[in-house]
Amino acid sequence: MSDPASPDNTSNAFKHNLGRDLSFLSRELARGLMEKSVARGHKGLKLNWDTVFLNLDFREGSRVVDLAQVNGLTKQAMSQIVAEIEQHGYIAKKEDPSDGRARKLKLSAKGKKLIQDSLEAYEEMEQEFERLIGREKLEAFKEIAAELAVAYRQRQK
Repeated sequence: MSDPASPDNTSNAFKHNLGRDLSFLSRELARGLMEKSVARGHKGLKLNWDTVFLNLDFREGSRVVDLAQVNGLTKQAMSQIVAEIEQHGYIAKKEDPSDGRARKLKLSAKGKKLIQDSLEAYEEMEQEFERLIGREKLEAFKEIAAELAVAYRQRQK
């Protein structure tokens, strides 16, 4: 009897493990973006900074507590990540005009450059994915992933 966890096992459950595959692709995308951003001159980046950059309101700014909530982290844990990013000069805390006691995080000039470079790097990563599986399959995958994400977000409300 074969071991179900063995890489030699050719069952569909092993070949098509959604969690494993999405996790792998997410790590590869993050790693690729990190490498491309470093190559563009952004030093000291950390993978967990995506908790801020993927959820930061670039126009209005975001409060630490809101970023913590959307990421399922404590305010203290998010504050530590924010402090690291702030020390590297990518974000700054500004007064919240709607609440004088609160502060919002906004991109600095260096942060805006990082986002611009990251968007270019993301386009390069998508082009690489497209070369691997073709435009049609990549677009279908993106649509299905977005639909599934929306459905889960709505279910959680």
